Amino acid sequence: MRLSTRIFGLGLLAMAFLCAAGSAEAASFADYVYQNAKTGNIAGIKNYLRRGYSIDAVSPNGYTALCFAVDNNDYRAYSRIRNLGADETHSCMRRVNPDNAADLAQRYDAVAANSGRTAFAGGSDDTMKYVAAGAAVAGAATAVALWADDDGGSSSGGGNPCGTGEEFVDGECRPIVCPPNTHLQGNLCVADGDVVVDNENDDDLYGIYSEEEDVFNLYSSPKYPDDEASIFLKNKGNGNVYGVYGFGNVYNSYVIGEYEGKQNPKKEGTGNITITDEGSGSVYGVFSRVDDVTELKEGYNARAFYQGTAIGNIDITHTGGGSTFGIFGDVRAYNARADYGGNAYGSITIRGDGNIYGLSGYSTATNAVSAFLGHNVTGVIDLYSKGNGDVYGMMISKDDIPGVGQPDTGQKLANWFAFNAYASGGGDNVEGTINIKNEGDGDVYGMYGGEQLFNAMSYGGQDEEGNPDGKAKGTINIANYGNGNVYGMYTPEAYDGAEGEQQPIIANNSDNGAQSVINLVNTGSGVTTGLRGGQRSHIENTGEININNLGDGTAVGIYGGAGSNILNRGKINIYRQA
Repeated sequence: MRLSTRIFGLGLLAMAFLCAAGSAEAASFADYVYQNAKTGNIAGIKNYLRRGYSIDAVSPNGYTALCFAVDNNDYRAYSRIRNLGADETHSCMRRVNPDNAADLAQRYDAVAANSGRTAFAGGSDDTMKYVAAGAAVAGAATAVALWADDDGGSSSGGGNPCGTGEEFVDGECRPIVCPPNTHLQGNLCVADGDVVVDNENDDDLYGIYSEEEDVFNLYSSPKYPDDEASIFLKNKGNGNVYGVYGFGNVYNSYVIGEYEGKQNPKKEGTGNITITDEGSGSVYGVFSRVDDVTELKEGYNARAFYQGTAIGNIDITHTGGGSTFGIFGDVRAYNARADYGGNAYGSITIRGDGNIYGLSGYSTATNAVSAFLGHNVTGVIDLYSKGNGDVYGMMISKDDIPGVGQPDTGQKLANWFAFNAYASGGGDNVEGTINIKNEGDGDVYGMYGGEQLFNAMSYGGQDEEGNPDGKAKGTINIANYGNGNVYGMYTPEAYDGAEGEQQPIIANNSDNGAQSVINLVNTGSGVTTGLRGGQRSHIENTGEININNLGDGTAVGIYGGAGSNILNRGKINIYRQA
């Protein structure tokens, strides 16, 4: 079931109860509560409770909203109505299906016992901050708040020393309190129904918002299997838009196939984020925020472990002129990553007319990576620009901040890096592809920034037969029809040769299981460069660079600033129209 919510401003309260959510007519307030509890319009119900309506109001046939939920064996609505303080002993309970009543009550009490949740009536106005009519923080079987190391796949490490339904806070175990319209499942807050939100005001809009450590759109494991979660956002206002927003590690799709002999019956899971925005604000598919940049935190489209298959799809159309990011990480950003036999497939598609960033990480951006013995990993970034903003397939920043991304070292980080494709070995097969079509006059970069840029790298060595033990293929395709400059891979003029400073590296290599290809087509007057490094860079090409220069601009295979080392053992083909 989809949760449909339309936002027209913070001043908009729920419609009259004779017009229930989804445009279905409600014959009474009891029916209104039940219909809106089904779809998650809790804020609308709370509005009437604050105005004096009773959660135990009865219909003409004497049913309360809770009795409607029991008669329909609807646990989603039942739990939400109980959370609003409904009386489970009302006289109408004697007329409903007794088996349904017993089963639903037992299920609710078990969840409440684990979560420490208490029922409430009315509630605060906080629920109307972003979504006047309900749940912009709900998701289809979507983990919204805390994720403890229940299934051994935690990236944050340390585990959870508390019992199920508890979190460790300030030296003690406390009950996990889930956000509105979610319920506790083990140590996860999950909500049912796709997130579907239309917005016409200028407030920031969130598909999923959490201030907790780990945030998921789709989470699937042997203990909590799931196969799909989707977020659909439409915005006409000028605020920022976020598909999934969280502090720390943030995931669109996260799948564990098996663990400790237990199989996940849904080993393949898909997370979908679809955003259409006509406003001037910035748009983010996945946003990973940290307050301290020395913390190693990451934003992911798809991540998989142990024979699981994670599929992440991010599709954004932004026509308001603002910046657009597929994945933004305050520290690291990944499109697809798989470990220990997992498979991951990440797809990012952006159509926009402002600045466009497929991946943007402060210290790291990676399109496709098998970091520890993954299996098949594919990352695809498709960017289409019709405006005059700059376009970046992948971008990493580089500021002089000691130890960023490496806690407790106190040393300057030396791995400001970006990989289009990286294979660690063990028979993994990794492919990263960046496709950019630009019809505006901004500059275009396949990969930008940092100290180390690699189109493809395979680090697995050789198997017993002398063949590469891992395969990585990186491809960058850019078609530019504007008059801006075009760069396959680019590092800025940031390196000054200071003591301890990492020398910038740009590598487009095809060796040891790696294959790197850059294809550039330019019809405009700007400069087109395959590999471009700042001063004192080390630039290496053993792969292939193809430039089809159909305009009036200059074409350069490899360029290095003053003091750079350039090594070419690959192919550079430059074609110019006669």
